[in-house]
Amino acid sequence: MSTPALFASFNAQLETRLNEMMNSGYPIMRLDVDNDEFYNHYLDSFPEGTNNIFRERREYDCNCCKNYIRKIGHIVALAPTGYMTIWDNVNTGTYYDVVAKAMAAYLQDKSVVTRFYTSEKTAGFVPNKDNTSDIIWTHFYREIPGKLVKSEDRIGPLLNGQNGSFDSLKRSMETFAIDAMETVLELITQNSIYRGSEFKNIVQQALECKKQYDATEGDYNKLIFLWNTVESLDMACRFRSTVIGTLIEDLSLEVELNKAVASFESKVAPTNYKRSSSVVTPRMVKDAQEKITQLGYLDSLHRRHATMDDIPASALLHVSQAEKALNVFDDITSEAKAKFKPKDFDKVEKVTLEKFIQEILPTVNSLELFMENRFQKNIVSIIAPIDSSAPNMFKWAHPISWTYKGNITDSIAENVKKYGGDTEGFFRVSLAWFNSDDLDLAISDPLGRIAYFSNKKGIPYGRLDLDMNGLDKHSDTDPVENFIVKNESSMPDGKYEIYVDAYSKRARKDEGFTLQVKIGDDLYDFNYDKTYTGRKEKALTIVKTGSEYTIKVEMGNLIPTSGQSHNVSGLETNSFVKVNSVFTSPNFWDGQEIGNKHYIFAIDECKIDEPLNGFFNEYLNAALTENRKVFEVLGAKTAVAPSDNQLSGLGFSITQSESFFVRVSGKTTRVLEINV
Repeated sequence: MSTPALFASFNAQLETRLNEMMNSGYPIMRLDVDNDEFYNHYLDSFPEGTNNIFRERREYDCNCCKNYIRKIGHIVALAPTGYMTIWDNVNTGTYYDVVAKAMAAYLQDKSVVTRFYTSEKTAGFVPNKDNTSDIIWTHFYREIPGKLVKSEDRIGPLLNGQNGSFDSLKRSMETFAIDAMETVLELITQNSIYRGSEFKNIVQQALECKKQYDATEGDYNKLIFLWNTVESLDMACRFRSTVIGTLIEDLSLEVELNKAVASFESKVAPTNYKRSSSVVTPRMVKDAQEKITQLGYLDSLHRRHATMDDIPASALLHVSQAEKALNVFDDITSEAKAKFKPKDFDKVEKVTLEKFIQEILPTVNSLELFMENRFQKNIVSIIAPIDSSAPNMFKWAHPISWTYKGNITDSIAENVKKYGGDTEGFFRVSLAWFNSDDLDLAISDPLGRIAYFSNKKGIPYGRLDLDMNGLDKHSDTDPVENFIVKNESSMPDGKYEIYVDAYSKRARKDEGFTLQVKIGDDLYDFNYDKTYTGRKEKALTIVKTGSEYTIKVEMGNLIPTSGQSHNVSGLETNSFVKVNSVFTSPNFWDGQEIGNKHYIFAIDECKIDEPLNGFFNEYLNAALTENRKVFEVLGAKTAVAPSDNQLSGLGFSITQSESFFVRVSGKTTRVLEINV
């Protein structure tokens, strides 16, 4: 026979189960349950004779307990072994155990509807006294965990967003083909589609999701995977509806490659854009392989990362003579751990690169180079043939080549400069779009001051120096607006809010926009690739706390495509990295001077972890000129796989005006600024 104490124990065990569900980290979901049917199932689950009529209703037919069961009795956690419910593993030693087992069994074949949230903070009711007697009624009751409680006005939009992300993710996982996704990633890697680099991260993310989804066995486990992915990626799950998603879907549906790419580029490229080369198809690869075999260069195509053994001694301008560990305590000195900024070296000696190479480098034993964030584009790897006896394809005598990591020139900053804006400052926000629409950029600072098109100096320490497609300058293909702050010291701590206003909608093609934020040496891009008609919508919030900055995306469908990186290909930024050797690019070895000279600073810690082209058409010798198209097709298809054993570092072309800092040790140690 039951007592209030035993029912209280039953209630306590349900509370324990819910705590276990919350602590599990598994998604908490609401099942497709008819509340009235579920409650009646509860009443009918009591063994015969234990839930008899009391007065007018059965003893356990209670509005307070009904509130509890209808509110949280049907929620589950998606555990790998099956639904976790509040009714699991109840052990009171009474008929309540039978009831709990029946309730848990009832839920096992119900389908998931959505995430569970409620606006109410409690379920059920605390014990209360009977209205007509001294009986104290004990009920189901508990406070609902705060993570599940949301305001009434938030639940609808929150569920709509999550359900939309789930549906989009599920559809893409069911319809996207891995081969199509890999093809798009290859096109991006070899720079074969317009603005493809902007979408590289999202395609890689989608491909990884697809591989994990396909490897997940069973519909239930796939369901768990999808909801966990929605939890971690949220709006990024909607890549199916992005412009790059439509390309993947077209290829998954076996739309002809050139047609699918043309459709994609019609959405992202300006009207005057013309493709310089055809995209690669499997048939083209097959034909190209046959042609290369006829020419005798098939073995030459297969390439690998070079090592120091591939570099002739005559090409070496410097090899570090310092031992790596003269003292076991060297690596933990404050100097070795110190972080710097370029401004810390304002007063160092400046020399040209040629003077450094010819006069200073021969005298030093140890060389370090200061790795700045902006040098991501300078990361380079030396590439060698797998078969050293294969015919040499190149213009120069050695079958060695070099490949820079696949970063794209910052076209937004270039457009800002082209239209008269300023890019040289500590803090910059640029808004770029691709048609004749009039979009407006506005920024508010922590004191509530606003800079926008009619008050460009509304923030006194900054300026909106470009306003396009309104009353100022105009472009139908690459308009840009720009806000610049010269000095960090003038910026107060607090929130900086970035707004985008579709002031005048004019075009029906090339829609969307990109926001670029530059803070110091760090660059962040955010892409909105849908039709935008918002009026003065907040896109980003940037919080400044001293010298620390955080960026929060406020606008739906605005996707980050780049950001700050403190470790780039194994190199710590804002610190000196040890250079093990220096040499020129292979086209300048052994007295040859063919094309542009590059100086390579090889660094042991530098490891490029993405496939690289083994060669480029401009490297090929004259005998292969008529077959340039064939080699163009195969260049990316024979990419060099990442390797732990590689000769990589930073490269500087003498045709590019830039500077960098080095720390040299010989008889003395000093820092120099090298101007290319």
